[in-house]
Amino acid sequence: EMEEEAKREAQAEAKRVEEAEAKAKREAEETARKEAEEKARREALEQGKKLQEAQMKAAMEAAAKEAEERMAAEMEEAVRKAEAAIEESAVREREKMSRDMARGNYEARAAEDRVNKTRASRASFSDVVEDVLGSVASGSLPAPAYAEADEAPDMDDADPTAPSMSKAASSRVVKEEFFDVTIVRDLPGGTLGIAVDLWDGEVTVGAITTDGPADREGTLIQGDIIRAVEGVVCNTIEEVTEMVIKGSKSLMLSICRRPVTTVLESHVLMKMPSGEWEPFAFRLLSNRNIEYEKLSPPLFSG
Repeated sequence: EMEEEAKREAQAEAKRVEEAEAKAKREAEETARKEAEEKARREALEQGKKLQEAQMKAAMEAAAKEAEERMAAEMEEAVRKAEAAIEESAVREREKMSRDMARGNYEARAAEDRVNKTRASRASFSDVVEDVLGSVASGSLPAPAYAEADEAPDMDDADPTAPSMSKAASSRVVKEEFFDVTIVRDLPGGTLGIAVDLWDGEVTVGAITTDGPADREGTLIQGDIIRAVEGVVCNTIEEVTEMVIKGSKSLMLSICRRPVTTVLESHVLMKMPSGEWEPFAFRLLSNRNIEYEKLSPPLFSG
């Protein structure tokens, strides 16, 4: 019976040892498995990080290349547009010149300039002296270039037919030209690309914005008078502005254009480097009604 008991104890002890060994084995396997999983996880993270860095580097290189290509394309497009704008401006200028030459007053202005030049070249020395200095005592020497104020002759008494220096006006206007201009704006209610002022009671084009709608159309010039907008007569800048604001994208302006005339003309003598005196004619040309009034006598003449 004692042997049987010892045998049972030995078997129980062997079983405990076997269970302890199995448990230790399971724990060792679990530890190894966890270590392997952790190692695999770290390797995967490292590999993923490297892959992500490579992808980011490739994406940055692709973005930089795309930006360079886009910038090069934009620069090429800007150069092309600039060249096209220059060519378009040149074409508009040629068309505008052709239209101006086709109008009747263009030849009249050119003929008037030629006549005035011929008159100036043919004017005699004595006539010029009479126009500028009045009657000069007879003698071989020309009049001095600058005279004292009390000796200066009155320019208005020199020649009744000569233009007055105290008051000169271009109130007599001939050959006015009337025509309509249609300007297409960039959007309804937008600007026409012109600046207007009130000159002699008339709404007048004072300036034209470069590459604006009016400049692209090419007909208007400084000094043109705006008589009506879309057929509605306008007498003030406010009325013109109101019609422009209310108008559609395309606006028709009724224009009056006055020819360029001589507003003021004066003949003077100037001493050349050679010591000789030569006549010169000075003219003020304008397509507006201009009036000058003398408020004080000239300090000297010559």
